[in-house]
Amino acid sequence: MALILFLLLIVFPLLDLLLLIVVAGWIGAGWTILEVLVAGVIGSAVLRNWGFSNIHEIQDRLESGWSAQELILDRMLFGAAGVLLLVPGMIGDAIALVLLVPPLRRLIGGLLWSMLGGYLQTHAVFHISTGEPAEFIDEQGGSIDSYVVRRHDDEGDDEPKALQ
Repeated sequence: MALILFLLLIVFPLLDLLLLIVVAGWIGAGWTILEVLVAGVIGSAVLRNWGFSNIHEIQDRLESGWSAQELILDRMLFGAAGVLLLVPGMIGDAIALVLLVPPLRRLIGGLLWSMLGGYLQTHAVFHISTGEPAEFIDEQGGSIDSYVVRRHDDEGDDEPKALQ
């Protein structure tokens, strides 16, 4: 995790800055600054559209058969594209442009879900009734990640059961 944070917070911005300097050398500082400004305006428009369209688009897509996971990932990636366009840098702009193409965004969302889905399913732990984090301890004192769901069985027991 520390390596990922190091790459995201140190290496990626340095590479982006280096690319901006190289491109400014090729096309000139004025054109490079114009690209950064235009990308920021587009990013602002994307985020404005993302905020306003979320409610209606979510409702329409759920009615058309999208799963909640697909929809959440799609909306998150669309918002990430807007943020990447706002942040100065050409690498982020290139990634954002890829994320703005709906079929590519859906493909990337599917890949992210296949990589992170199992992790999220085993580590997103909460009580359905209270929304508070749930933690269960095994016999060695380690934490067991699990879900708390409401289960109705034949005995009429409505108490939440922990599924592992």
